[in-house]
Amino acid sequence: MHIKAEDGAVSLSFFKSTPLFMSDRERDKSPVIRIYRKEEPNFTFNEDYGEYFDGLSAADAELRFEGELEPLNGRKYAYVDTDVKVGSTYAYWVSSDRGDDPIGPAAVRVRDADIWWSR
Repeated sequence: MHIKAEDGAVSLSFFKSTPLFMSDRERDKSPVIRIYRKEEPNFTFNEDYGEYFDGLSAADAELRFEGELEPLNGRKYAYVDTDVKVGSTYAYWVSSDRGDDPIGPAAVRVRDADIWWSR
């Protein structure tokens, strides 16, 4: 899963697993995608690092999206969360209706574009 904050939104991209993609039975059926999010207000830059997110669970996260997404190339999916707050740190997870556990967390900090340049 790839995550990026840009222009006041968070973009996630992720792929359908190879076994699911190669399965003739599932190839023409769109999975129901579930995206979970949890705000992490206690994360402090320059004090906390990536280890902060180890052990976080989607169980206490909010279900932000549940539905079908159109794959970009038959296998890659993208989701944009525009309901985010500048200055906040979020953790995201992704799962589907195919019995998979949520993958993640992927962490991101939403910064003010007038103060922080990502390019």
